[in-house]
Amino acid sequence: MEGALAAARELLPAWVVWGRVVAPPVFVFLTQLSVSAWTLLLLERSAGPNSGLHWTERARRITRVTVAMRVMSWCILAPALLVPGFLPNALDPVPGGVVTIASLCAMYLGTYLGAPPVLRRVLGWELSASEWRRSLLTRILIFRSSTLITFVCLLLVPKGPNAVQLTLLAAGAALIMFFELGQGWRLLRALGLAWELEVPPEVAAVNRKIRFLEVEMAMANAVALPRASVVLVTRRAREALEPQELAAGLYHELGHAFESRGVAMLRASTLPLLLTIAGLRPLLGWLGQPGTLVLLGGCLLLLVLARRRARHWETQADTHAHGHLQDPRIFARATERLHIVNLTPAAMEQRGTHPDLYDRMLAAGLTPEYPRPETASSGGGWVVIATLVLMAELVMLGEWTQPNPSPRDEQGLLRALAIGGYPAVHLRALAEMRKQHGDANSAEILRTAAQEIGSQR
Repeated sequence: MEGALAAARELLPAWVVWGRVVAPPVFVFLTQLSVSAWTLLLLERSAGPNSGLHWTERARRITRVTVAMRVMSWCILAPALLVPGFLPNALDPVPGGVVTIASLCAMYLGTYLGAPPVLRRVLGWELSASEWRRSLLTRILIFRSSTLITFVCLLLVPKGPNAVQLTLLAAGAALIMFFELGQGWRLLRALGLAWELEVPPEVAAVNRKIRFLEVEMAMANAVALPRASVVLVTRRAREALEPQELAAGLYHELGHAFESRGVAMLRASTLPLLLTIAGLRPLLGWLGQPGTLVLLGGCLLLLVLARRRARHWETQADTHAHGHLQDPRIFARATERLHIVNLTPAAMEQRGTHPDLYDRMLAAGLTPEYPRPETASSGGGWVVIATLVLMAELVMLGEWTQPNPSPRDEQGLLRALAIGGYPAVHLRALAEMRKQHGDANSAEILRTAAQEIGSQR
C-alpha cells in the first residue's frame, strides 16, 4: 500500500502533502506569540502599573482581557489543533496525532516566550529566563501533565488499537493516575525544582505525616496535595508573606489533610474523566456510542458534583486555619496579600471553587478598607461566543471536506485533500478529472491509491 500512496504523494503539490504537517505547528506558534503581544498591549492600556487604579479594579480588568484573549486564541487555534488529529488522511507522511502534539508543544513554546513581558510590564514580576523556565516546568508537572498525557493517548490510540497502541494507552493511564494522585512532586524533587521548606514547629505538629516543599513558580500560592501528603509553597509566596501570614496559609492547606475519604474521592473526580477521554476512541469500538456516552456523562456528572462542593471544602479549610490562630485576621491579610501579588480578582461573577476574597476576609473578622469590588467576569458570555465560532468553523470544514456530487474544480479537490477526512473519495474524483484531461498514467496512480485507502478501512 505504501508504494501506491508514495506514488500518489509525488503527483500532488507539496502544500497538499506537507501542509498538514508543517503549517499547524508554525501557525499555532506565531498565533500564540501574536495573542501574547496583543494581550500585553491591551493590559498595559487598561490595567497597567501606571493606570492609577486600585488593585481590585486592575485585577478585574486583567481577568476580563485575559479571558477574552484566551477564548479568541482558542477559536483561532482550534482548527490547526483538531484537523490533523481528527480528520484522517492516509496521504499524511506523519500521523495526524503527532502533528497535533507538535502543535500543542508549539503553543506552549509561544506561551513560554510571550508571557514573561506580560508578567514584567503588567504584574511587575522580574523573572530571569532560568526562573521562568523552571516555573513553567513546575506548573506543567503539577497541573498540566495528566491533561497532556490524556490528549496524547486520545490522538495516538485509534478505535481498533493493536498491541503497541494498547500498551501506550495502559502506560498513559498509569501516568495519568500518577499525576492526578499528586505524585508529581517526586519528579520536582528529582529535577531540583522542589526542596524542603522549614515551617514553625506548631505548624508541623498539626499533622506529622505532611511534607512541606518549596517550589519554583511565578505565582504566589500554596497548594495541598492531600493524596500525596504534601503541601507545596511557591518561592514567591514565601517571599511575599510575613512568617505569621505564611503559617496561616499553611494551616489552611493542612485543613485539606483532614478531609474525609468521601471528599478525597470526590476531589479525584477528574481522574475517571481523563481516563475516559484518553481511551475514548477504543471505548467507542468496545462499548459503542451509547455506552461510551453514558460513561462520559457519568464522569462529567461526578466532576460537576465535586466542583459544586469545592467551595464548601475551602470554607472548611479556612475555618481550620482560623481555629489555629490567635487572631484570624492574620489569615485574612495573608489571603489578601496573595491576591494583590497575583492580581487575582477579589470577587467573581460566578461561583468558583473558592469563596470570594471579600467574603473570606469578613469571615475572618477583618473588614477591608475598600468597598466590595465589582465582580470580575468568569467568561460565560465568551464561552457562548466561542461555541458559536467553533460550530461555524466545523460547518465550514464540513463544506470543504465532505464529498460533493456536483463537479469540482481541481483546486477544490486539492484543498479538500489537504484538509483531510475523505481522501479515497477525493482521490477517485481527482483521478477521473485527470483522465478527462488525457493524463491516464496519473489517473491510474490516483485510482490505485484510492482503492488501497478504501481497502484499508
